[in-house]
Amino acid sequence: MKGLARVLLFAVMLSLGVLLTACGGSTASPTATPSATSPAPMTVSVTLTDFKIASDQTQFKVGVPYHFVVINKGATEHELMIAPPMTVGMTLEQIDDAQLFEAPDIEVGQTKTVDYSFKASALNDKWEFACHEPGHYEAGMKLPVTIVA
Repeated sequence: MKGLARVLLFAVMLSLGVLLTACGGSTASPTATPSATSPAPMTVSVTLTDFKIASDQTQFKVGVPYHFVVINKGATEHELMIAPPMTVGMTLEQIDDAQLFEAPDIEVGQTKTVDYSFKASALNDKWEFACHEPGHYEAGMKLPVTIVA
């Protein structure tokens, strides 16, 4: 009797195993859906000298991430701002309040980076790269930039 019970139990287990295998789901891993990732920032090289600003790009698109690499190749400390052009009677405090970004206190030979994406609110306004260290802006240390949609 014990032998018959074992054979019967084995047959039931074997049948159950075949049934579960036939009805079971796929063993393949689910395919990953590619996630939407932010685009890599565009690198913009900006060089500061005495008393000039040079950039490999001066037109920027709203919403695009930019990675500004700013190097001071001059003989004195500089800064880099994107700000509106200075007008007669405008104070540095007003420029500071209106700027889009600033890389301050860039020592001789130093490189600083700034990551920035322009917003739609910057459209239709005039902007420029500028250094507002004393006397630098007046000596011509500015470069117009354009923000587009």
